Amino acid sequence: MGKRILTATLCYISFLGVILYPTSHALAAVADYEYRSVCPSPSGGRYSSADIDRWNFYKCECTSYAAQMINKQGVYFHNQMKSASASSSYYQDRWSHARYWKAKAISLGYTVSSTPVPGAIAWWGAASWNSNYGHVAHVDSVTNGKANISEYNYSPHYGFGTRKGVVADAYIIFGGSQSKSVAPTGLSASASGTSIALRWTDTSSNESGFRVYRWNGSAWGSLATTGANAISYTNSSLSSNTTYYYTVCSYNSAGESCAANYVSATTGSSGSVPGSVSVNPASGSWTSNQNLAVTSAGATSMYYTMVNTYDGSTPSDPSSPSASSNNGSLSGSSATFQLYGSSGQLKKSKLRFVGCNSYGCGAVSGVYSYSIDQRSTVSKPAAPGSLSAVAASSSSINLRWSDLSSNESGFRPYRWNGSSWASLDSVSANSTSYTNSGLSSNTTYYYYVCSYNSAGESCPANYVQATTSSASGGSSWDGKSPSGTSCEQDATTVASRSNSYGKVELRWSNTCKTNWTRVVPNSSSYSTSGKIRRTSDGRSYTTSGTGTRFTEMVYAPTVQACASGSIKGYTLSEVCR
Repeated sequence: MGKRILTATLCYISFLGVILYPTSHALAAVADYEYRSVCPSPSGGRYSSADIDRWNFYKCECTSYAAQMINKQGVYFHNQMKSASASSSYYQDRWSHARYWKAKAISLGYTVSSTPVPGAIAWWGAASWNSNYGHVAHVDSVTNGKANISEYNYSPHYGFGTRKGVVADAYIIFGGSQSKSVAPTGLSASASGTSIALRWTDTSSNESGFRVYRWNGSAWGSLATTGANAISYTNSSLSSNTTYYYTVCSYNSAGESCAANYVSATTGSSGSVPGSVSVNPASGSWTSNQNLAVTSAGATSMYYTMVNTYDGSTPSDPSSPSASSNNGSLSGSSATFQLYGSSGQLKKSKLRFVGCNSYGCGAVSGVYSYSIDQRSTVSKPAAPGSLSAVAASSSSINLRWSDLSSNESGFRPYRWNGSSWASLDSVSANSTSYTNSGLSSNTTYYYYVCSYNSAGESCPANYVQATTSSASGGSSWDGKSPSGTSCEQDATTVASRSNSYGKVELRWSNTCKTNWTRVVPNSSSYSTSGKIRRTSDGRSYTTSGTGTRFTEMVYAPTVQACASGSIKGYTLSEVCR
């Protein structure tokens, strides 16, 4: 047909030795930073191998962004370009921190100027505002002798930013304007109904995007523009039984590079796309494999996308399927989709379908959700009972519970963190206690404990609380007699132990928050002795003689105290509360 592929060239205007880029240059540079999806928080953690870019700089640093922009100018630039001007042997073979760049550029023969030009690298030496690492940025354009720059790791931290009217310490000129992108190859066209799908191979690393052109009978007309890294485009709603001609060009600020060939395809007869997809059952949960009945009136093929999880978590919604982008296909307008489980796992699946024929594809279905549980049939363990919490010291609390299950894998204690319950630890099966250490003094903490196995957790209906003691472990009441004080007036016996000669009582004053031991014999002539002990620090007091005896008090507002003694030489072991 005698058609010629249209090419275009962007012109650069030079005025007083300064190249003025078109205004779109800065926007193209911004969008092209290939690691922008991991910024401002690099995925691998700071200074790990996962953060190294392909020029051997750390991702999202100013040096990484500058290295990419230098390479886009056709300069093969990377961190190991040699220079003899480094200040130590470690940096001798590296460009390293931005503060070294000016000296390294001079030693390698690059131009370093005090005048900004577009495409140059703006450089700042070591200073307090950059923590003495220096800083580099890309000069996108120049206005009234001052640089308009794009950069990373200035503001926000590790993120992208631009500034206008900037004056840097110096400007390093590596290569001038950006080189053209490489033309796409492998261009092809295929018709489906009244749509034509174009596909090509992206062979360039510095394109800003692709432009699709269609022959209009006398010239190539611009049809669409895609982003960088695109490899396909679909031209829809065309006339039936008509041949169309196309070509595709890559482009950047230096111009276009077009495919060596054009392609053509002929649309089919006009008609209707398939109806909406129906799936039966529309949802469900099973323990074995399941068949789904999928129908789409008028379809010759049905395509689907699918997302699965195998740990019981909810999968994300799948993308929209099409004839060219899918996870699989079914033939005809009615077919069976086999949904398989995974042995020993809880598999959850989400699917979407679309029906297609020679006229195109119908509406994409909604999301269908299913699960197949092929884990073992182990039942959950019984929840622990009789949960209690007692402060053991100013920095620890003891938890105790009853193990009411015979099939637990272990127990998980949880503590309230102010907004949610956080797991503290896991303890082995048959455990009945746990100590939470490293706590703050005079602080109330809340807990519950769950039993667990492969079927899940079982937790008690209640939670418990305890308050740690003061860091000093006592008060002015320690060592004082309860006799004749307000402590004695409201005292109650909270625990006791007895034999045939009398009893030992653990006394508690709610007013004074103190405990002491009282020994009460059946006869005033019996010899008696008593002891009170605070468990958090071991502080104790004793008494001995005949008849009823009192020990001095221990201050124990939130910690455990224990009473013991003897009557007529017979020992009564500790009783604690």
